[in-house]
Order: sequence, then structure tokens, then C-alpha cells
Amino acid sequence: MSDTHNRKPFDSADAQHAFRAPLPDADVLLHAGDLTGSGKRHEHQAQVEMFMEHPAELKVVIPGNHDITLDEPYYNSHPWKHGTPQDLVAIREMYSGPKARQAGIVLMKEGIQSFQLKNGAKFTLYASAYQPEFCDWAFAYKRTEDRFNPPSAVERLLGQGPANPIPSHPHIDIMVTHGPPFGIMDSVVGFGARMNASAGCQHLLRAVKRCKPRIHAFGHIHEGWGAKRMKWASDERADGEDQLIPIVVDRGEILERRGAFIDISSSGSSQLQWGQETLFVNASIMDVRYHPRNAPWVVDLELPRG
Repeated sequence: MSDTHNRKPFDSADAQHAFRAPLPDADVLLHAGDLTGSGKRHEHQAQVEMFMEHPAELKVVIPGNHDITLDEPYYNSHPWKHGTPQDLVAIREMYSGPKARQAGIVLMKEGIQSFQLKNGAKFTLYASAYQPEFCDWAFAYKRTEDRFNPPSAVERLLGQGPANPIPSHPHIDIMVTHGPPFGIMDSVVGFGARMNASAGCQHLLRAVKRCKPRIHAFGHIHEGWGAKRMKWASDERADGEDQLIPIVVDRGEILERRGAFIDISSSGSSQLQWGQETLFVNASIMDVRYHPRNAPWVVDLELPRG
């Protein structure tokens, strides 16, 4: 899930919302950022409580542009966005202290980390809280900046290039970024000079094409909620083009099961072919009006054993 913006699940009796307690079971819970409305301590506390209540043994969490107190350079340079000054150390401790570690919470801002679950499954995850500059919020970069792809030979000689480039296939199983790649569930009504323009990142799209993870989860663009399956172009394909196929879900079933379920394991009807396909998920819980009308996504997939 993503973009909960300080909201916890509705009461279990509220059958009008899929985002209600208890959240669906899972081995791993992923949150793709915008935990809060404006990074206040009580907002973070509400989200950490939600994670602690979930039975997943691992909860990987990244910040988003609204989580300004987790981007300390930004927070310190934008005092007019503070309101009441916040205790940055205490907020950081919520996600990294002993209680958080015991609950399986792992906060990542940008980089790569490998995990092994109790059942023996292992995976490597790339995370990035950063997205193209958007209304002067946190974790932003200029659209001309490429922070996801390896530097050119000249950039290497000059000591330039991104600090955490995304490696090529087959090194990453799962990608979690706050912002979407360009053209994939990233359409924003009235963004820039055009209606329904793409707000995603071109550089991130190039990187995910190289990386070809099993899953790329993101949020940020509330109206983009959904899932699509990319069949990457190959030499064997006559058309030579990538094919992006929407995942069709039943809204009634989503309400009943409190989530949108996808099975891309060998037990499902259409197993994901790693290296040939990627499942993209825009997991925003909030809709465009900041109402929590969207459902969490629950994905069944197979991972290698350690």
C-alpha cells in the first residue's frame, strides 16, 4: 500500500471501504510512502501503530514527499512548512528503535537491501523515496537529474553520477519507489499545461526496463491506483515492443476481501516470468480527493529459497 496520509484502516464493520480492519494477512507488508499529511509526530505514530498491529514478519516502509520530517535537509531548509517544530530524532526512533525492529519494521530512504523470511524465501529490494520535484515538497529532484541509472564513462571520470543506481537484471526482485515510472499509472489531471499529463520519471522508466524486477510498487499519484503487467520486448517477439496489460479486478470482491488480490505464483492461473515480465502496482490508498477509497494490493509470488 501507499499514500495512507495519516489514515488508519476503517473499523471492520464499515463494509463501504475496502481499506478497513483487519488488513489482509501477508508475509511482507510494503508501504511506498506518504505515510503522513505533513510529517508531524502524531501522524507518524498513527502509521507505526498500524504497522505494529499487522502480523507480517517484515514491514518495509519508505517515506514520500509529504513525510517532510524524514528528509532532514529539506525540513531544515523549509522552516515555513514546519508549523509546530517537530522532534526529528524521536520520529526517526519510531521506525528504527527496538520496538520497531521487534515488529519487523524497516525504514528505507534509498538503496538496496536483502531479506530472508522465516519460511526460507529470500529477496533483494531496491527502494527510493525520491520523485521529480512536485510542488516544493520533500525527497525531490529536478526532472533533468538521473538518480537511477549508472553514470556514463565521462561521469565516472569526473566522479559524478547517482549515489544509488538501480542495478540491471537479475539483481533486484522487488522495487519500491514513491513515484511512478513515466507513463505507467502516473496520469495527473491538470498537471502542468496539459490535462491528464504523465507525472512519472523517464529515468526511472529506463532503469526499471534494465532491472526487470518481479514487482515494482509505488504510489504518489492517487488517481493512478491499479495494477498492470508488463511483458518486456524481446528478440523473439515479432513486434519488438513492450506490452502493458491492465489487471482487471472485481470491485465487489475487493470490498468483501478488504483488498485486491493477484496471484502470479505457480499456483495461480498466470505465473510471472521473471526477466520477461514485471508487475507494476500503484498502491495509493487515497483517491484524488484524499479520501481513502482505494484498496490495498495483495500479491502472491514465489521467491527463491536461501
